[in-house]
Amino acid sequence: MTTNQAISSLMPKSICKAYIFLHMLHSKINLANKATGSAQQNLSKNLIETFETLIPSDKILYEFENKTSLLFDRIIKNFDESHTLAQLRDLLLPKLMSGEISIRDAEKMVDNAA
Repeated sequence: MTTNQAISSLMPKSICKAYIFLHMLHSKINLANKATGSAQQNLSKNLIETFETLIPSDKILYEFENKTSLLFDRIIKNFDESHTLAQLRDLLLPKLMSGEISIRDAEKMVDNAA
């Protein structure tokens, strides 16, 4: 799915970004069903501009942010750690397979990197 020639974006002013992210993720199927186009499905500028969303009260948003901020922080840390582990795998696996280094050498390299 694409947009047409006009690019639209959602720019929250003071709304909790986690709420907007999760709300849009939840709305993805609904928006996809409204996409038009025969060769390439797209969302029109008008559809984006008239898209309505429920904005909770400031109190509810504040509580939502307090409950979800630690979860999102953990997700980001896990993503970063996964990326680092993938880099280590890509670096060490060929060397282990070729016999260039031993398991003990690889463990030392990982310990030094940490």
